[in-house]
Amino acid sequence: MAFNSDTARAAGMKSRRGKGKYAGEMREKITALTDNLIDSINIEDLNTNQRLALLKLLHAHTLPKQQPLAAIETKLFDVEIVKLNKDFEYLNTTSAKKVNIRDNLWKIEEAIIVNADNTRTIEKKTELNTNFNFEKINNLYSDLSSITLWGLVKLKEDYETVNYSTTEINYQFQKILSYPVYLTIMSLLSIVMMMNLNAGTNRIFVITIGIFLSVLIYYINHFFGIIGRNETMPLSVSIWIPLLILLIISTIGLIRINEK
Repeated sequence: MAFNSDTARAAGMKSRRGKGKYAGEMREKITALTDNLIDSINIEDLNTNQRLALLKLLHAHTLPKQQPLAAIETKLFDVEIVKLNKDFEYLNTTSAKKVNIRDNLWKIEEAIIVNADNTRTIEKKTELNTNFNFEKINNLYSDLSSITLWGLVKLKEDYETVNYSTTEINYQFQKILSYPVYLTIMSLLSIVMMMNLNAGTNRIFVITIGIFLSVLIYYINHFFGIIGRNETMPLSVSIWIPLLILLIISTIGLIRINEK
């Protein structure tokens, strides 16, 4: 057979198909061999160090590995970017087929830039320096309850940069600060209820009252939280008023117990 571009291409395709086929068969054989090896091991015969070593080995091959940021797809497609100056006056619009936002320096491909005077520029590749990258943009749409206190502070700065409302962030921030106080007051309230138990007290009745109070406190907190997030009242007031009410009730209960 003559060696030319067509025969070389055909040979390459066969080689790739064969490689994929043999790789799949090899994986199946290794998997079967591993399963047989694990089944043949008697865990009872292993000491503590050997068990830990086996567990570490199995975890390395069974648990999914977290992908680094570089391996995550950080590109946007068919993007339109409107650029304004500091006075919010229109400068230009960039339409691009692909934008890589992994870093603060966005890499733009196949860009069409239309300026305020309607002049048009076509750039094969260009860059745009911004305050945001993939991680920051992803955090804008993340669950705030899963973010740390320091993370909320950083996220608030990012929100303010793009003039986003920071009400939800401030609400979550205040909730985190008030949570230890809430737990302390609930402990005091529980002490008050337990100290008022007598030998003849119906325990089912007390448990029912406890459940009712827990549900009531939850909905009171939820109600004031909605009012605060709607900015009907100051957010800090909506967070701390329910706690103040509970503190007053707990204090009155402790005073009455002390008077007995």
